[in-house]
Amino acid sequence: MGPFGIGKNGCRRRKPSKMAADLFRWGRTIVQVLGQTRLNPPVWPRNVCHAIKLLFVFIPHVLSFPMILTGEEIKAQLGKNIVIEPFDAAMLNPNSYNLCLHDELLVYEEIVLDVRRPNRYRRHVIPPEGFVLQPGQLYLGRTVERTETHNLVPMLEGRSSIGRLGLFVHVTAGFGDVGFCGYWTLELYAVHAIRIYPGLPICQIIYHTLVGEISEYRAGKYQNNQDIQPSLFFKELQSPQKDPQMRLAFGQEMAE
Repeated sequence: MGPFGIGKNGCRRRKPSKMAADLFRWGRTIVQVLGQTRLNPPVWPRNVCHAIKLLFVFIPHVLSFPMILTGEEIKAQLGKNIVIEPFDAAMLNPNSYNLCLHDELLVYEEIVLDVRRPNRYRRHVIPPEGFVLQPGQLYLGRTVERTETHNLVPMLEGRSSIGRLGLFVHVTAGFGDVGFCGYWTLELYAVHAIRIYPGLPICQIIYHTLVGEISEYRAGKYQNNQDIQPSLFFKELQSPQKDPQMRLAFGQEMAE
């Protein structure tokens, strides 16, 4: 076996796609021709030939790497693997789609948040004249758009113009799951006081391709949500409840 998992005969460890196999075959043919061609100087440099060979050997690997969809491909996938409701072509970027802020926010009321139980929160409406986010405070919002993603990985990121104002649109949770359906909850955190407005194009969704067998997110705690979702992490930490009712001996469950 040669370097990088490539055999001495140029074969790959896993079966390439038809396009990748064709490119590899064409590349190998070119290398063979170049290796037999006599130029001035008469001998083709061995290291250059080897470099070209490695280039074409790696093409199938490169083509199988996860990629990011372009804006045109996002548009082409609408109604197939991607659903964005409502969709506005003006929000389409070269390799992402802008999502807008809904007109409500949730703010936790607990002094200390507890991961093992639900935490109280208060709902705020963002008026047309705007709402000022205070630094050091976490605000939960959501997107106006509802999305569905199949056979792709959705990723949420802030827009550069929003980032330059010191506003984070998520704390750590940028990646979505393949198969996620619903509204995106935003974890808004401001570096300094900033006024925001309902309908603000605040973030962008990016789509990544996958490698390997796909198992979609179907029955998660945030699937098919209809509102801003506070943390439901406590559900993962709950132990199954034991039935406090004493069971009778077999055959005595029913009263005579």
